[in-house]
Amino acid sequence: YCERNVETQLKAKIYAQYRIPESERRNYTIDHFIPLSIGGSNSEANLWPEHKRIKESRMNLEINIYKAVRDGQMTQEQAVAEIIEAKMN
Repeated sequence: YCERNVETQLKAKIYAQYRIPESERRNYTIDHFIPLSIGGSNSEANLWPEHKRIKESRMNLEINIYKAVRDGQMTQEQAVAEIIEAKMN
């Protein structure tokens, strides 16, 4: 189990850092760049606003990678590299 809750004030700060206007924030979600399930954290450095349509386009990515790590098919290092590749492209 991972503590997923990110405080409202921190979310607002992240939106501001990425210059997402308040009127557009409903189209975004604050996402963990490196998922908590493979070693990410709630730190500000690991949070970013992700457009909901982009997140939907790779809906099963994080769970599939988590399962591969859990089942010993992938190392944590490989999982992080795959997440970075997917989210940066």
